[in-house]
Amino acid sequence: MEYNSNAELAEHERIAKKIAKDTKVKQLRVTMSDKLSQTQVADKLGVRPSTIKYYTQLALLPYEQNGAGGHRRYELEPVKKQLELIQSLKAKGLNMNGIIKKLAKEGKLYGEPDLFAINLNSKAN
Repeated sequence: MEYNSNAELAEHERIAKKIAKDTKVKQLRVTMSDKLSQTQVADKLGVRPSTIKYYTQLALLPYEQNGAGGHRRYELEPVKKQLELIQSLKAKGLNMNGIIKKLAKEGKLYGEPDLFAINLNSKAN
């Protein structure tokens, strides 16, 4: 992400820290080689497993498909950073469509977003 000034960078960092505190993101040390299930990563980051599943469907989170069972496995740190980014964009007033478009322009999507998932969520609100 590029910033036009140090003030913008500082503001982004301030928002990210506030969001991490507000959502009670746990600061845990896990090696990059550790792969976690949706439930495990959700527990460690203090969010619901459905949040991880939804953001994965929208191609917002990095994951690996695991073996014949096809289970998704996640590395904690990349998911944590992406969740912080998503929360900071929400705090700036972007909706999910806006977030997806912005991250797509920056090459930060992980596959094709499931547009059906976006539509279901927007009807629920």
